[in-house]
Amino acid sequence: MCKDENFMRDFNAKGYTLIVTVVMITVFTIAFVWLFSALLSGAKRSEFREEVTQALELAEKGMEHMKSYLHKELVNRIGEEGLTYTKYVDEIEALLQRHTCDSGQSLQSKPLKTGSYEVCILDYEDVSEGQYNQARKKVKLKSIGKTKDQTKEMIYIIELGTKNIPDALKYALSTVNPKDERKDSDGNIYLHGGIEIYGDINVGNHLFTHPFGPGLTSHQARWRGTTLPILYPVDSKNQHSKIELGGGLYQFKDDLDVFTESKIESKEKITQTSSREFYNNHIEWRNLSHYQLSTIDQMFANTWNPPKVVHTDTKLVEVDISGTMDEYKSQLKTAIKETRDKISNLKTRQGISFINQDTIQFENNNIFPVGEIKNSKKVKFRKGIHQFDQLYIKGDVEIGNMKRSTNQGVYDAVTIKGFTQDRGALLFVDGDVRIQGANLTSNLTIYTTGKVIIEYSTIKGNKYLDREGSLILFSKDNIYIANNSLYLDEPSELKGFFYSEEALEMFGVGSNMQINGGIAARRITLNAIRGRYKDGGKSWDHVAEPMKISSPSRLIIKYDEDLIENYLNMNQSEPIVKEVDDASLIDRK
Repeated sequence: MCKDENFMRDFNAKGYTLIVTVVMITVFTIAFVWLFSALLSGAKRSEFREEVTQALELAEKGMEHMKSYLHKELVNRIGEEGLTYTKYVDEIEALLQRHTCDSGQSLQSKPLKTGSYEVCILDYEDVSEGQYNQARKKVKLKSIGKTKDQTKEMIYIIELGTKNIPDALKYALSTVNPKDERKDSDGNIYLHGGIEIYGDINVGNHLFTHPFGPGLTSHQARWRGTTLPILYPVDSKNQHSKIELGGGLYQFKDDLDVFTESKIESKEKITQTSSREFYNNHIEWRNLSHYQLSTIDQMFANTWNPPKVVHTDTKLVEVDISGTMDEYKSQLKTAIKETRDKISNLKTRQGISFINQDTIQFENNNIFPVGEIKNSKKVKFRKGIHQFDQLYIKGDVEIGNMKRSTNQGVYDAVTIKGFTQDRGALLFVDGDVRIQGANLTSNLTIYTTGKVIIEYSTIKGNKYLDREGSLILFSKDNIYIANNSLYLDEPSELKGFFYSEEALEMFGVGSNMQINGGIAARRITLNAIRGRYKDGGKSWDHVAEPMKISSPSRLIIKYDEDLIENYLNMNQSEPIVKEVDDASLIDRK
């Protein structure tokens, strides 16, 4: 091989190596440039995302600033003495108008590490609570968060102000927070036997059910075998009713050995007997060894569509009975005096003071705008139509003829409604209230400091504003409802809402009752069985098929969807607003 050939071979090899080297350098250069660009782009994207997040967080801070600012301003404007409802509405609207985006002052942050925010009010409107509540507003906020290179605008919807209705009016059953030292049974609801409830319930503490409905004597509780309670939705559109539960679901232990006697009379008749002391200790929740935790599918008879449980610690807005009574009393103005002890066919357009130190009885037809009774021992409303907007009574009140009969035809027909057209009557009682021997028709709200007993009576609403009215009753003491339609097939209907700051107890064992409205109390105990009393019988032996779900319940509670409207229309007043609810965020966009 010649030197020229060797030279060419070496040249070709070196040329190939050079080309490969150049190509590799080019590829690596391109890859490095691409990688560097990608890293640089990623860093920029990361920085961009971080700034977007910071801008959104700043907008959120702006919303929180406005929310807390508005609440604090309202609290300051109310002060310790409070404001009348009208003045309060003026103040809240002036405050919101002051910070509108178009012509008001926005709230701006001081310089922050990450940037700044600015927030203002785009719009506001009254909140609907059965009807529109001017004291509570739905407020639309525009909040802008700014960083060095990013600006983000967010829209928030908050609610601000004071609720116009007690939350308890939204439930078939609801518990009330205690005003004094808490007891173990506070917030408990006891459903003993075959009660039927239509609507949602709110249980502040524990819910207890049992397939026996007790009837009580002075020394014993006779637990009659029946079904578990049923809880249905009030609206046919909903498959399940809702239980807002603060505690647990409980039933008696399977091997509980406290019954002094257990008697099986037939397949459909079982009776267990306990001491009255055991019953009392049970509803006071004094012996935890008697109970076991349960599950929702074991608590109710309607296993095909059981209620849904939602655990909650929400504090409900409740009724200030004492404050409401004081405020109304301070507004009462009377011009004339009446000294008779029997008030019959009274008609006046002036406020009136009734002066009698013994008993005052209203009978036949009476109409007056406002009145007060400060020195009487007892006030009776007998057969007739009694119309007033506001009446304050210091003393006990009786409605009806006090007869203890199962024959509703012998009761007094009593109507109580407002003096002003399409308004309800407001009755304030510093004493006890007893409704007995009455077929009561009413648009009536009662606030009372004493006990309430409802027996041997029917209650229906008086027609007004194209709807049926109600009896709405707020008591600072116990409420007891029993002995209505005893042993009869048709129930006594009570159209009303019953609210107690203490305990409420109701029976549908001998009684047959249907509540169209709702119940709220510190502790609620409902006792009932199923079945009719055959052949005019008045004993357990005559009850037909108490353990069948198809047998009619002797205690039915149906939530009344007109309750809120009736409450608002019957409580049209100029109350003092003393508290502002916490502002709450309800939406963001």
